[in-house]
Amino acid sequence: MEKLFSQSIEDLRNVYKFSEGELEILETVDKAADEIALSELECYLERKLNKEAQNIAKKYGLFKIPVKKEYGGFGANPLISALSEARLGQMSLGFAITFNVQVFLGELTIQRWGTEQQIEKYLKPATNGDIILAYALTEPEFGSEPTALKTSFEEKGGKHVINGAKYLITNGS
Repeated sequence: MEKLFSQSIEDLRNVYKFSEGELEILETVDKAADEIALSELECYLERKLNKEAQNIAKKYGLFKIPVKKEYGGFGANPLISALSEARLGQMSLGFAITFNVQVFLGELTIQRWGTEQQIEKYLKPATNGDIILAYALTEPEFGSEPTALKTSFEEKGGKHVINGAKYLITNGS
C-alpha cells in the first residue's frame, strides 16, 4: 500500500476500528490508484481525458463505494469514502474530480433525492460504471457563480427543454 495512504489508515486506527470489509475497500482503492497512475500521467501530458481510468474504476468497483448496498453499492461510510477520495487525489487530481462528480455529486444526489425510476435508470448503471454522470455549472458569461446562472428549463409535451449555454462540463467528454 502507498506509504502516505497506509500511514493515514494507521493513524486512524487509534480512534476508529476498521472492519475487514472496510480494509478490503481501501486495499482495492490503493490497487486501482496504482493501476490508474501511468495512464493518467500520459493523458495529463497530452491534455486528454483518461478513459482508461474510468475502465479501471469500473473494474475495481470504485463507483460503488458510498452507494447503499440495496442499489448495488458497497454502502461504505463517509470516512471510507473520504480515505478513498484522498488516495485517488494523491495519484491524480484529474481522475479524482471525475470520481467526485460521478459519485458525490451524481450518484449520492440521485440516491438521496431521486425517484425509483431515476434510481433504476441512472443510479444503478452509474454505480456499475456503465454510464458516467456529468456536471454542468459553468456558463460562458457568468462563470461558476450559481446566483448568476441564466440557463433555465421548461416542460413541453411531457419533456424538459433546457435553454442556455454551458462550458467546462465535468465528465462531459
